[in-house]
Amino acid sequence: MRCTRDDLLESARNRPRRSRLMTADRYVRSMEACFTGGNCPTHLFQSASPGEWERSLKEAEARLVWTDPAATLDAHVRRQPEGSQRLTAGAVMDFEAIITTTRRDRDQDVMESRGAVVDPRAVLLWQHVPLLPIGRLLKVTERTDSRVKARLSIADTELGRDAAVLAEFGALKISHGFEPLEFEPLPDAGWHIKRFEIYEISLVSVPSNRDAVITALSRNKLRSPMMKEWASGVYRRRPVQGLGAALEGTGVHAKGITPEGSELCACQRRPTGAPSGSGDDSCATSGARFVARAARCNTTDLSALKDVQGAVARIIERLEVEQQATVTRSLMQLVPC
Repeated sequence: MRCTRDDLLESARNRPRRSRLMTADRYVRSMEACFTGGNCPTHLFQSASPGEWERSLKEAEARLVWTDPAATLDAHVRRQPEGSQRLTAGAVMDFEAIITTTRRDRDQDVMESRGAVVDPRAVLLWQHVPLLPIGRLLKVTERTDSRVKARLSIADTELGRDAAVLAEFGALKISHGFEPLEFEPLPDAGWHIKRFEIYEISLVSVPSNRDAVITALSRNKLRSPMMKEWASGVYRRRPVQGLGAALEGTGVHAKGITPEGSELCACQRRPTGAPSGSGDDSCATSGARFVARAARCNTTDLSALKDVQGAVARIIERLEVEQQATVTRSLMQLVPC
């Protein structure tokens, strides 16, 4: 069966987020973290208009990209003292990187490195956004059956300097946009891309090291307004991990939260007619504060996490009971004797 580029695009669009073969909008949309409140970041993209941004998003949906855990910055050189290796004129950083590999991925795709045609004038983009060029390809330094390496340069601009900082922090990986020239579906699954043109290379953070991005932000290493807005968005969207708490006496408890104390009450149902507590002194409210504190810590202890899960269910149940009791009392006060 002969497949078309549209078949390949459709397959790439439906991939899980961590696939190596995707469409560029997965990366481009990460910049929407800059849109605090849904505003178009015209001021952050300098000359970009809202219409240009929308066009970029639309084009990204039809652009194929590839990244690989092995496609990393292999070596880099920042500004050096006199007498050492010189940088490209106008650059803040030169670096060498693996830009593509021949290795079957978990989605069963194969891109043949020997079939890569690299545009000698390829630009270096930030997150595959055409509106955000940060450098250029200098030359291909290695081409084998297993990989292609190249030397690239980051321009000495505000955005380029921030990209160089994140590269040093280990927050970025290499991805490339490509045009498939010869390809076919594999019998079991995935695609065999035999020949393709690499026309742009990008520094990307998805799915790279978010912690390194956050570290760079927290240490005030980022200077450009756009990059700071974007890194703040990465921080706000980080997954929340919770440390299990020994509410039932498992001996595992959140850092700074002791197994004893008023915050560990079991929140069992009280006998009919018993006072339910009020305000911040209630059992459920106290328990809710405890779980909220526990959720700010980290653990991979499954039994402890299950304890917290069970405690949350009991706390929610108790809060509902208390809320119902409060509403009932309020209604009774409105009924004349």
